[in-house]
Amino acid sequence: MLLDLQKQLNETKMDNWIFDLDGTLVNLRTYEEIYPLVIDTVLALKKIDIHTLDELALASKVYKNSRQRWDTGDLCREFGLLEIYYSILEGFIRENNILTNNALEILNLLKERGARIGIASNSMKRTIETYLEMYSLGSKIDFICSAVETGVSKNKVGFWEHLIRRFDINPMKSTVIGDNPLDDFEVPKSVGFNALLTKQNSLSDVYLRLLL
Repeated sequence: MLLDLQKQLNETKMDNWIFDLDGTLVNLRTYEEIYPLVIDTVLALKKIDIHTLDELALASKVYKNSRQRWDTGDLCREFGLLEIYYSILEGFIRENNILTNNALEILNLLKERGARIGIASNSMKRTIETYLEMYSLGSKIDFICSAVETGVSKNKVGFWEHLIRRFDINPMKSTVIGDNPLDDFEVPKSVGFNALLTKQNSLSDVYLRLLL
């Protein structure tokens, strides 16, 4: 694995570097920290209790994850509360630096080498753009592919096929970087991408090898 990582990072002719967002470029603790406030706000504005929220979420096909938590962005979208959600998210971002270790250094280094950089995420496009704006990263990112926009999640081949067509990507000259073994490694590799699986909430290993 480390030899594969080193080989790809040293490949200066790699045209495209495609990053996951949550857990790769930004720390997942963001959503853990804002979760109670978002849920309490939804309950207060909708004037419902947690049991009713559970029923409404299920009816709207907003399901809980393995930790028995909803995606708060999806929840607020379904209930017409996205402006409230982004107000809470932006407030947290302003007060906390939640870029992962060496994320900015890696983006700068790749840009200096003339790379084309993209983000492939299951998040809403507005969420991605919120982070880019708040951290002034817009000039470093050349394209964004959101699963919410495509209607296909990253764990499906169709997402990556869409990305290839829409952004004129040659997968053999592109590397996907992310922390999810299925979404960011197995599935993109199945359609010809190079892929690097990173530790969650850290890009330190990638950065160190880029410097070699």
